[in-house]
Amino acid sequence: MASVFEAVQNLEDEFDEEAVERDKFEIDQLVENFVNEPSIRHNEVPESDSDS
Repeated sequence: MASVFEAVQNLEDEFDEEAVERDKFEIDQLVENFVNEPSIRHNEVPESDSDS
């Protein structure tokens, strides 16, 4: 049975520095896409063709 110390040591050995960069890039992309979305106005009713 592995001790807690051995398990933590194995996690440190397997740390992927590139995964951190990939995650940061993906988060930046998601934030950029979210910011570029049109705002939603809950107190405004969108006009439709039948309203005219």
